[in-house]
Amino acid sequence: MVLNLNWIALSAAALLVFWAFGAYNRLMRERAAAIKCFADLGHATEERAAVLLRMAHAQLVHVSDAEQESLWHRMEACVQQSANAAAHAAVRPLDAPRIKALSIAQSALAQALDAVRTGSQDLAGAPWPGEVQQDLARSEARVMTQSENFDACVAVYNESIAQYPTGALAWLFGLRAAQTLG
Repeated sequence: MVLNLNWIALSAAALLVFWAFGAYNRLMRERAAAIKCFADLGHATEERAAVLLRMAHAQLVHVSDAEQESLWHRMEACVQQSANAAAHAAVRPLDAPRIKALSIAQSALAQALDAVRTGSQDLAGAPWPGEVQQDLARSEARVMTQSENFDACVAVYNESIAQYPTGALAWLFGLRAAQTLG
């Protein structure tokens, strides 16, 4: 009878170890997927920054109005701020304060770009060249898609951490819920 209880206890312990190993591996796969999605977002953000800076430098040559020049310089500063926030978040892409800073920087960039678009429509000069508009639309769409992918990966990761008893395992290994961009 004692021997049977030892086998039952040993079997239960082995089952617990196998479950913990599987749960930990699942958490690590989901964490790695979220980090990979952030890397893709970082590449898209860099691409958009290059397009916006190229556009700003080209437009600043032709702007004669001080208010227009100020709008373009504001956009340049917001592009740089967004790039810096993305580089800072890339170090620890699941760290909530870093992702929050990136989200704020991207919002500021969107506002600056809207102001430039509105201000450019008021100019007497020609609109942005079609190639620039296409590059900008393509890079913005890519950033939006990669942001959604990152948020989806983070949601899956956070859902796994929130499940019981996986949450206890996550706590044991110091894994925390991540912040989404949206």
